[in-house]
Amino acid sequence: MPHLSLDQLGKLREGALAASELLDADDHLSECEECRARLATLPMVGPAWAEMIGGLRAAAEAAEPHLSYERLQAYVDGKSTDADRALLEAHLSECEVCRADAEDLKEFASAYEARNRRPARYARYLIFGPIAATLLLAALLLRPHPQAVPLAASLEDSGKTIGLDQGGHLVGAEVAGSAGRDLLLAVLRDHRMVVTIPEGLRSHVSVLLGVDSGETHFRVLNPVGEPVLKDEPEFRWEPLDKARGYTVQIFDADYQPVASSSTITGTSWTPEHPLDRGKQYVWQVTALRNGVPVKSPRPPDAEARFVVVTNGDATAIEQAHQAQAGHLQMAALYAHAGLCHEALTEMEALERENSGSALVQQLLADLANQCDAGPGH
Repeated sequence: MPHLSLDQLGKLREGALAASELLDADDHLSECEECRARLATLPMVGPAWAEMIGGLRAAAEAAEPHLSYERLQAYVDGKSTDADRALLEAHLSECEVCRADAEDLKEFASAYEARNRRPARYARYLIFGPIAATLLLAALLLRPHPQAVPLAASLEDSGKTIGLDQGGHLVGAEVAGSAGRDLLLAVLRDHRMVVTIPEGLRSHVSVLLGVDSGETHFRVLNPVGEPVLKDEPEFRWEPLDKARGYTVQIFDADYQPVASSSTITGTSWTPEHPLDRGKQYVWQVTALRNGVPVKSPRPPDAEARFVVVTNGDATAIEQAHQAQAGHLQMAALYAHAGLCHEALTEMEALERENSGSALVQQLLADLANQCDAGPGH
């Protein structure tokens, strides 16, 4: 169907189109953006329904033999009494004018009802859309733009400026989860990053069973006196000269064995099954040299203790990783879980972005002090 003419659009806005034309125009407008835009520019006028009613009434008054509008409308709406319906139908069979009027009423009523049953695909948008858009644009243009307020604390983090405003609200940071938000707020507010290392990780004198030659010593490297993020952590130790192999044992807090390795020739091992999160463990490696077992750590050395971080900390860290959180948030999450090495790595990256920042230097120094004073240091 070609575009609607201005005359057709005007009649449509007035409600003056015939029923068949109205339906065709409605279908066309649902598909044609150009005609919808043109219709939206036309001024609103009163509907022609009143004009039709007035015309029918005038015709009825001018020629008394014709049926009145009220009687025709009642007939079309099915509201006539049985007796009146019989009289009306007899008249309509003889009067061509009234019959034509009745047919027009039926067609218009049918088209109007069908149109109302359809979803309003364009009408409301066309009538109110341009007005609303104009008002919205005016509001945006006329709205006073507040001047930038200096932040109470700010720094550059992963290419963004983050900080706290004068009201203590976080600005500029995309925070993953409520835990990350609370920690980041506390760091910026207090200028301090708290390292949380569980009680009991400061190693006790070894009470693990076993003997060794006492002639040669080698050290376990990690994990020692610290939390670990993975529930299947990697265990590492120094090599022992002329050792033919090593075995690793992991014990729970009551010194009950929970995992052990087969004989391996390298200096690292990862358990096949995950350890329980939130629990502390002790581990020991035994080297076999010249048929003699050599253990590390060995009495009176301190035990090699560690803890697997809790599900809550692990989940918060994973969410922050997936959200590509900034260095400060990651450092705060690592510090809260007691993961000093990871927290320091993030803070060193933050320092490179904020050369000369007193706030970052203060946070980094405080973090390093807490980690150096922690268990295992």
